[in-house]
Amino acid sequence: MAKQKKVGLALGSGGVRGLVHIGVIKTLLAHHIPIDIIAGTSAGSVIGGSFIALQDIGKIETIVEAFGYRDLAWILTDAAFSSGINKGQRAIEFLQHYIGKRTIESLVTPFAAVATDIATGEPVIITHGDLLTAMRASSSVPLLFQPIKIGNAYLMDGGTSLPVPVRVVKKMGADIIIAVSCDAHLINKEANQQQNQPSALSIAWSTMNSLRYSLAKENVKSADIVIEPLVTPKNITESVHGGPTIQLGVDATLKMLPAIQKLL
Repeated sequence: MAKQKKVGLALGSGGVRGLVHIGVIKTLLAHHIPIDIIAGTSAGSVIGGSFIALQDIGKIETIVEAFGYRDLAWILTDAAFSSGINKGQRAIEFLQHYIGKRTIESLVTPFAAVATDIATGEPVIITHGDLLTAMRASSSVPLLFQPIKIGNAYLMDGGTSLPVPVRVVKKMGADIIIAVSCDAHLINKEANQQQNQPSALSIAWSTMNSLRYSLAKENVKSADIVIEPLVTPKNITESVHGGPTIQLGVDATLKMLPAIQKLL
């Protein structure tokens, strides 16, 4: 019998835009595409890790749909006084309420979360230990959340070093790599044609988006399939309206489905 090819998902960073990963996973499962390995960065680690822990993408979608302004305010008012404006502990407590305490080693599907070492700027691949801590480290957005210490290193958001962890999935043994980039549409050339001189804030924002766009574009080059949902920069408050963003993940996956099925 021919060896069954292992399918690996590389779920990219993107903050609220990362809700597209729910739509991607839901669509793959609905069309009987196996998911044998997952590596996630930032939002990708949260969605990917939660899915493996619960083994129910529908439940994750339900949690997102029930998430409201009160939940968001509770998480974001966990004030800190150094290294970031938010401790991040309430974010962990919110996730723990649904998925409990688990180690990465106990998960039924191989999983890795990608964070960044603040001292070196290098990606740190977390494949063992507490799942919630790994997801928290991977999604420690600079200035918003305090970095978290694991071992001797202080870790922050993996999106600053490896926004789409294709090479991680490859190293974990995937034969077919499906990459999901939330940053493919950060640069809108038509929308960026300005008549007036840009402000300092818009320059800073555009600079950050350009760096993310370029880094993600480089990351996905070695993937077999690249899914790029048509999701644009979003404010964090839009997380209470996750349905449309999830649907963008569904639409983009359906578009790539013939290519995925051909590879399998």
